[in-house]
Order: sequence, then C-alpha cells, then structure tokens
Amino acid sequence: MGHFLEKEFLPLLEEEGVEVLEFRETGWKNRPTFRLIVDRRDQELSIGDCVLLTRKLQRHLNEHTLAAGDWRLEVSSPGIGYPLQRPWQFRKNQGRLVKITYLGETGPREVTGRLMTVQESGIEVETAEGLMPVGYGNIETARVLPEIQSSMKGTKQR
Repeated sequence: MGHFLEKEFLPLLEEEGVEVLEFRETGWKNRPTFRLIVDRRDQELSIGDCVLLTRKLQRHLNEHTLAAGDWRLEVSSPGIGYPLQRPWQFRKNQGRLVKITYLGETGPREVTGRLMTVQESGIEVETAEGLMPVGYGNIETARVLPEIQSSMKGTKQR
C-alpha cells in the first residue's frame, strides 16, 4: 500500500465489505487514472456494485479535494483470470477448476485440477493422479480456469 489514495479509500471500501486487491495510478500528472481491483470475501461483486463503489469514491475525492486536475477513477472486480493470492480467494473458489504453478522439489511445476480443500497452510487440488497438497509458500501463480457447460445436457438429439 504505497499510494495515499489507497489508504484514503480503505475505510470506505471496508464499510461495503470490499477489499482492495490492486491499486494502480496511470496516466499523466494532470490527468491521472486511478484503477482499483476489488472483491468481497464471501460473495460475488457485481457490475452494479462496482458502479456504486465508483460513485462513492468519486464523491469522496471531490468532497475532500484529494486529486487535482482531470482525473478518472475505475473500480472493477478481479475477473476469472485474476491470480488467486490470499487464502480467502482460494476458499471463495473452492470446487472450481484451477491452474497452479508451484515450486516442486526439482523446480517450477504446473498442475491443473479441481480446487478441493482450502486450509490455513495451503490447498489440495484434485488431479488425474489424485489429491495433491500445495502449501501457500510454494504457489507461484494460481488462476481459475473457465469451464464451458453444455446447454445440450439432458436433451435428446435426433
């Protein structure tokens, strides 16, 4: 947490049950863009939630004159490909298909499987070879993979 605006926004976001996953400032000095990626621990964050959060933070910026110039503010949810980093993110995605890059005994390894168990020390992923434990300290990257479900399931084809 380096940027003073991130610290300014934290209490407002906590009121809404939202945590900051990423804060970036891009653009130019007189035309900055503040980008926040936020999520809730226990439930999904909708587009409508992001719109309401954006308005709340914009009002705060304007009322307290915290940003000079012509600035923009963007608040979004992490999306399916966003890396899982915190234990609560793993818990929230339990049961989903994930791709994990982890540090194995002989170097980096990659595994794809279903995230089955989330514990204090790490996770367990169900792979074709069975249940595989991975400690949080060994995880280099972890991402949820999209799954396509057929709408034809259960219908008869002629």
